[in-house]
Parts: sequence; C-alpha cells; structure tokens
Amino acid sequence: MTNRRYVSQIESQLASINKSLHTIGHHLTVADNGRVQLEMEYMMTLITELSNTLLNPENIGRQPEETVTLDNTTDYYDCILLKL
Repeated sequence: MTNRRYVSQIESQLASINKSLHTIGHHLTVADNGRVQLEMEYMMTLITELSNTLLNPENIGRQPEETVTLDNTTDYYDCILLKL
C-alpha cells in the first residue's frame, strides 16, 4: 500500500516537525517567547499537514494537484480536468 514517494513525504514532514521542535527549544533557552509562539503555530500547521497525509490513503504518492476529492463517486480523470 505504501510507496517510496509516500514514505519520503512522511519522512520529510516528520523532519520538519523535528526541526521546529529544536527551534522552539532554542527560543525557549534565550527567552524569546514571541518567536516560540510563532514557531508553535508553524509546528501545528506541520502536524496538521502530516495528519492529512496519513488520513487520506487514496492520495498516497500523488502530487498536490492530483489529489482526489473526498467524493469517491467522481471519476479521477474528471477531477484532474476540472483542475486544469
């Protein structure tokens, strides 16, 4: 069910979340609370994107412009044509 693009996408998203956690730690060390808040908001966006990736298995490995709509009765190619 998984493919290399899907695994790579998840690894990239997890790496971004990890980097954000380290950045938050740095800002906490220097007591820059404003930047901590901004980085926390960014990290929540990253987590939401990861969640969306994991919750939509029908979009595994697709480019963003190829994502299938939630209405599975619609033909995939019709969705692509509508986006073009």
